Amino acid sequence: WKSRFVLIKNTYLFYFVSSKSMIKLEQPKNVVDLSNSTLSVIDGIIRITTKDKQVYNFSCETETELNQWIVALNSVIYYKSNTHRIKRHTQK
Repeated sequence: WKSRFVLIKNTYLFYFVSSKSMIKLEQPKNVVDLSNSTLSVIDGIIRITTKDKQVYNFSCETETELNQWIVALNSVIYYKSNTHRIKRHTQK
């Protein structure tokens, strides 16, 4: 996994390669439109699938951090985009 520093504004997720570039609001590495995206969690990995079928996977260092991101992302995707609530999956 590569470390990314993430900022959410409105329905956009911006990710940066360093905390310094995020704090200075330099050019992000990528911008993901969360409108009409779906969100799932599989074995502790957050998976965002955009309306264009691009997939972004994120992991967190702790369960607490994972849950905080799930709440934050779900509120943006669900409440702003009117998509389905998050589904938790466990692969067997």
